[in-house]
Amino acid sequence: MAVINIVEKITKALDDKLYTSGIFVDLSKAFDTANHEILLSKLPYFGILGVALNWFNSYLCNRRQYAAINDVVSAMQSITCGVPHGSVLGPVIFLLYINDITESFSLLQFDLFVDDINLFYCNKSIQLLQQTVNTELDSLLDWFSGLCSDVHHLGHSKNY
Repeated sequence: MAVINIVEKITKALDDKLYTSGIFVDLSKAFDTANHEILLSKLPYFGILGVALNWFNSYLCNRRQYAAINDVVSAMQSITCGVPHGSVLGPVIFLLYINDITESFSLLQFDLFVDDINLFYCNKSIQLLQQTVNTELDSLLDWFSGLCSDVHHLGHSKNY
């Protein structure tokens, strides 16, 4: 579906004689970066409340891990971010974590596929396209920086 959406957007832009910018982002180690507090604060927006929210809290929080190689074992460490790898819920939880990105930008068109983000923008002027895309990419960097920074940003004016 993602490829079909991309082809349709490019074809429409060409038919409309518009310059088009496509930016393809693959978030590295994306599942490892999901801040539990931010994620849990977003779940009520999707109707996950009460017992279901408590279940997600239990599923994500108070996890611990260690590494063992041969006979050497590391100290136990708390896991404060990330979603469990290899789980059925992992991709869904991560999409819930970043899903509001599409509402945070009015000019860019988004296609999300787990940790791959495709961004599109079209304009009749190549100069305006370039200026808009660069400005929006700066804002996108700020948006992602907010996810990776302290949870205290949640109550401020930026959309997270």
